[in-house]
Amino acid sequence: ARYMTRWTRRQDSELFRLVSYIHRTIEKKLTGWVGNGLDEVEPHLLSDAHFAGCQDTQKSTSGIYLGLRGSHASFPVAAYSKKQHCVITSATEAEMVAAATAMKSIGLPTLMLMERLREARNAQAPVLWFRLDNQAMIEIVRTGRNLTMSHLSRTRGVNLAWLHEQCARSAVKVEYIPSAHMVADMYTKPITDASKWHMMCLQNGLVASEDIAK
Repeated sequence: ARYMTRWTRRQDSELFRLVSYIHRTIEKKLTGWVGNGLDEVEPHLLSDAHFAGCQDTQKSTSGIYLGLRGSHASFPVAAYSKKQHCVITSATEAEMVAAATAMKSIGLPTLMLMERLREARNAQAPVLWFRLDNQAMIEIVRTGRNLTMSHLSRTRGVNLAWLHEQCARSAVKVEYIPSAHMVADMYTKPITDASKWHMMCLQNGLVASEDIAK
């Protein structure tokens, strides 16, 4: 939609790919299942970024996914895909921007809601599981320091300090997740590997009608 006034052959190709995908997957539905009680499910937040994904502006794209999961539950709650506001100079920095957005806009509001709901039932406080697939990013969040990125602006420094403060709480657990299981990756860039795309769809709860019946 951003290229309506400056259309090129590339947009023709992208539009054809999009319409073809919609045509071939019209039977897919977003599904979730819950076999646990409120006290047995926890919010799981995943964030990822595609470094310099926009060919025109060189800006990165943030992808975020949040779902409720338990031993017998997997229910998608929120998803987010948006181009970042400024150009980023490294993949780790792009992931830091995505992580800050994920925690501020989706993670903490969901955690607060879960706390209120469980408080009313006199149940144990919930835990927000925050999963990232970048080891360097996890270390930065845990320590609150990044000695290799001395170029970070004041705004990025605030994001980093705030993330460290929030993830140091007992109500937030930061964990590493392999890139193959990073559900938020599908919200950052086109996936060209069919098997990887199929696996991500299953993890997101995006399945065909006949598979639901099975």
